Amino acid sequence: PIRIYVGQLDYTLPFDSTFKAEVGAKSSFAEIDNDLRFLRGTTLDPNQSNDFLYKENINAGYLNLSKKAGRFDLNAGLRAEQTVVSGETMGSLVLDRNYLQWFPSASALYHVDEHFGLQGSYSRRVNRPGFQQQNPFVSFIDSLTYQQGNPALLPEVSNNAQFTVTYDNQPFIRIAYSKTDDVIIENAPRLEGTKTFTTSANLAQYERWAFQLNFPIKFGKIIDGSGGTQLIHNAYTATH
Repeated sequence: PIRIYVGQLDYTLPFDSTFKAEVGAKSSFAEIDNDLRFLRGTTLDPNQSNDFLYKENINAGYLNLSKKAGRFDLNAGLRAEQTVVSGETMGSLVLDRNYLQWFPSASALYHVDEHFGLQGSYSRRVNRPGFQQQNPFVSFIDSLTYQQGNPALLPEVSNNAQFTVTYDNQPFIRIAYSKTDDVIIENAPRLEGTKTFTTSANLAQYERWAFQLNFPIKFGKIIDGSGGTQLIHNAYTATH
């Protein structure tokens, strides 16, 4: 059985036509009970069975401010998230974590004229590991290969920044950069004698540069469309 409960409250306070504040809170509760029973006839095989009870509670609150000042559109926000997770397998506690994370964001748009604009932005984001990635149960693939979850898995956290030249509120030129810590690598190998175990692990740091160019294509009244190109550089720095 999977049980998920979510509650959310948001409030917007406009100070005037150019300045407003937004605040909100959200709580989510999830409980997943993975009870896998492997029977040999009518006898339970405890080595092939698994009972993993996973509980997750995420409490979040945010404040966002937006302001129009002359040719500038300004926005700044801060989100705080508390994550509480626990996992029990066959009656033993294998996952017990309680941590608080902060996620700031900011953006500024300058209207050069009625068509062109310059925009810069920054944000911090999180990608949490999934339920099955944290389940320590060992799954049989073949006589030498097994798959196992990792309850010590940490969430990925990324910092993202970009600069954009807009035309009629559409991106014309964009330069973006992002850096992600504790990147989750799927199927990372681990050797134990002649056996290979594959598991999810935080093994890398990821950096990404991207350049994007968009342009209109128009020939009289016959053709009206758009084109574009991207140049992307990805780099991983991994430990073993």
